[in-house]
Amino acid sequence: MGLDRVARFRRLGIELRMLILFGGRTVIRDADAVNHIDLLDMLQRNSGGIRAGFECGALVFGIREFAESLSEVNEQAHENRAFPERFAQAKARLITVESWLAERGLTLVQTATSSKDTFSEHLHIILNSGRLLAEDEDVLRDAMEIARNSSAGEGPLRFGHVIREAKQRGASEELIQWCRAAHVLVAPAEHGLPPSTVDQDLRPDMAALLCRCKDTPKLARRWSRLYPRRILTEDTLLSLPFDEIVRMRNKGNAGYFDAVRNVQLAFGTAGFEHAYGDYLEALAGYIEAIEADHSVEMIDWQKALLDQRVEVEEEKWKVSLGAIPVVMGILQLFTVSRLPGLISTFASGAGIARSAKGKMKPSALVRLQRGTTITP
Repeated sequence: MGLDRVARFRRLGIELRMLILFGGRTVIRDADAVNHIDLLDMLQRNSGGIRAGFECGALVFGIREFAESLSEVNEQAHENRAFPERFAQAKARLITVESWLAERGLTLVQTATSSKDTFSEHLHIILNSGRLLAEDEDVLRDAMEIARNSSAGEGPLRFGHVIREAKQRGASEELIQWCRAAHVLVAPAEHGLPPSTVDQDLRPDMAALLCRCKDTPKLARRWSRLYPRRILTEDTLLSLPFDEIVRMRNKGNAGYFDAVRNVQLAFGTAGFEHAYGDYLEALAGYIEAIEADHSVEMIDWQKALLDQRVEVEEEKWKVSLGAIPVVMGILQLFTVSRLPGLISTFASGAGIARSAKGKMKPSALVRLQRGTTITP
């Protein structure tokens, strides 16, 4: 998320604001919570009023089935993580964070623990890829065997155990980075998430090897690109305090979050395209309601659907204008001798309507279209 603390806080602030303003509800995994010291810092100090995002329910913490608290998850991992120092750092901050969660009555969302061992699969892919030096291959095989034996062969292979054993056996920095990639890219490989949003310091060849190693379903890949990448500019987002974002969220709801949910429910069905078109219309209205200048980044198929909806809107307008002469013609048949002035009035009205079309404020959908760019 950035090479220095300032860059990380900026990126985190942008992403969290996007999620609160345009997402229905986002669950942050417990593992991400206890390892993300910048996020815990923000919550501990309530930077920018970030707690408002949790208190309104837009952001929630997840908790695995067999843990009672984030502190318990942190204790279970202890120093078996990529950055062992984060155990103590998280432990100190979680005291304040969990006290606040309890005080506000904010519950954690229980999440199922996966039975898949994708981390182990990734390590085997790396071993079979020919990317490692022979000595690093030996180190990794030994580390995996010892880590597996330490857990009596039960459950998935733990990253902390593998990395600790590998370091003790003199693993090179290259091997450590590959092990980290194997762990960080578990979620992208399982769910088709874009690797660039997970850890941008991984080399492209690592993501290419591990995220394309299986036949990820086509729909899963598209799921990762379900919504526009960016709505509002980064500077606009950063200028908004979190409590103001919550206020905007409440002000502009008007069915927008229902449209978001309907897109998720329609995903992979024949009705998806129609549901997505409805979502774009709801998004356009939502942006209008919150009175925000916007700059939206979409990918090609999203922009194509938007253009299609705008065309439909334009056709409806033309049909409504075309109906005026038809009505006038019918009236003329019955009133040509008695109400010549009425026909003139309708003709004048049709001209006014067409003139107004050119002067009126563009619709919300057209404004969304004009403020949209296509991103790769």
